[in-house]
Amino acid sequence: MTTLASNPRSLFWLARQEGRISWRDLAYIMTAGGRWRMRSVWIWIAIVVAIMHMIAWGMVRRYADMTLDAAPAELTALSGSIGLGFFLMLSQSLEQVTRLFYGRGDLDLLKSSPVSLRRVLGLRVVSVAATTTGMTVFIAAPFINVLVYRGGLHWLSGYGVAAAGGFATTGIALALTAALFDLMGAKRTRLAAQIVAAIIGSAFIIAIQVLAITSIGSMSQSTFFQSDFAVEHAPAPDSWIWIPARAILGDRVALVIVLVVGAAFLVVP
Repeated sequence: MTTLASNPRSLFWLARQEGRISWRDLAYIMTAGGRWRMRSVWIWIAIVVAIMHMIAWGMVRRYADMTLDAAPAELTALSGSIGLGFFLMLSQSLEQVTRLFYGRGDLDLLKSSPVSLRRVLGLRVVSVAATTTGMTVFIAAPFINVLVYRGGLHWLSGYGVAAAGGFATTGIALALTAALFDLMGAKRTRLAAQIVAAIIGSAFIIAIQVLAITSIGSMSQSTFFQSDFAVEHAPAPDSWIWIPARAILGDRVALVIVLVVGAAFLVVP
């Protein structure tokens, strides 16, 4: 008798297979093709996490006292950090989407198989979203933990904003990949997507540095975001652009908006 777990066409079976493949790929990357043992990898991850928390302690502990009544300079600095993280996540998401859909080289095989292609691709989208969100939360966790320890539990909202960023960047990456596929075809999409990912990852940083040099004569991004020039040209206090920053600072309505918008970006494509 065929069970749900053994039926190759069932959603559960497909999800389990995708999970196995994703774990195999991750283990291959983490162990450098099998030259390292997983125990050694986990030890190194623990060391990296400890170091990241020490770095975060030195970088963000002075901002832990920020609340919803933060000054314009503080909101500008926080929003700038969010923007930088978002574009870096988008670059990574685009690379992951391209590798997942084109790196395995099995699209033609899936099209000719009795398994629903829509179902398989849907599971892969979920896999990319989970991977991107997990990576984002992993990187953001030391900074959020330090802020929570020094400033209070309202900083836990940062985890929600990080998750929403993972959802949104995955959805945008899917839309960009589909547009490149329609424009350039399957053979050129992978290379084009890698180029676009590199451009996206560096464009925001370069743009901020150009503005910093021309306005305050410094290449420091943190100095620029807190400068009089940035504050004077910042939007009004009730502008929608502050919603992500207010969400991190504990505004529940803003957090819900960020989560809904992030999920919408993932679902719409």
